Amino acid sequence: MTYYGDEAFPALSDEQWARLQAYGSAQEVESGALLFGVGEATHDLILVDSGEAEVVRAATARAAEAVVAGFGAGQFVGELGLRTGQVTYLSGRVSQPGQVHRISPVSFRQLMDEDPDLSDVILRALMARRRYLRAGEAAWSIEILGSEMSAGALALRTYTARQQLPHTWVEIDTPAGAALARAVAAAGGDLPVVITPRAVLRHATPALLTGQLGLSYQPVAGPLLDLVIVGAGPAGLAAAVYDASEGLKTLLLDAAAAGGQAAASSQIENYLGFTSGITYLANYGLFYLEADLRWIDMTAARLDALAREVRK
Repeated sequence: MTYYGDEAFPALSDEQWARLQAYGSAQEVESGALLFGVGEATHDLILVDSGEAEVVRAATARAAEAVVAGFGAGQFVGELGLRTGQVTYLSGRVSQPGQVHRISPVSFRQLMDEDPDLSDVILRALMARRRYLRAGEAAWSIEILGSEMSAGALALRTYTARQQLPHTWVEIDTPAGAALARAVAAAGGDLPVVITPRAVLRHATPALLTGQLGLSYQPVAGPLLDLVIVGAGPAGLAAAVYDASEGLKTLLLDAAAAGGQAAASSQIENYLGFTSGITYLANYGLFYLEADLRWIDMTAARLDALAREVRK
């Protein structure tokens, strides 16, 4: 189940591979060794020098454990969470013994800053893999249980769609919904419920889910920011790119997800440079590529939480 050659699993030259290895440290690994587990706040980009590795979705209340993807020599193991900071929801393990190089989060950021050629290839692969994961077994990693008539459930579905999170919607008024509710001991008054690999969130909201996934704003010690932009609609996205291009350390915040009103549009007309229009998802993808080159920090934060930090 090892893939080669498409955008999600690019074939790298020996020269490119050597450049990647320079950012990591070598490690001999045995079959069954865990490369990363579910629920890790940070994890490494894994380069498979020899042997094989696989990414696994853990068993859920409704599905057995499943292998999501396999990787052979000359391929790297990683997903978009490396860029967004999302807590791991899949695990990686060695399926055939060999050697890997581990690139730490700090070295990964250095790589993406210093090597535009590799950073472009890697980011496009991570984004393409996220599309694969949303359409496959990984979508069972987050299950949203609720009623299609519920405003709370709609808010969760909108949030997960805008964040491009692998997830599965389960309608409570179906046999599958009833079975899932029994499996997690959820009553009607608990809805909407979100089931993640680490927790069952009752009366779930986008804010609760954001915190559970590690995507919420977390103040960190370090150099002061030059600029904080609140609101990641088209104007906020553009401002972040231009300000970061001038060398400003930029943080972009939004209460839910990037996109703003444009995220609700299937086609955006009269967009500069795209005479035939552009879809929101394509535009968001282009922004991600540009944001990665500028290393703009994008995160979710409610204004009340941000206000508390400012008052401090």
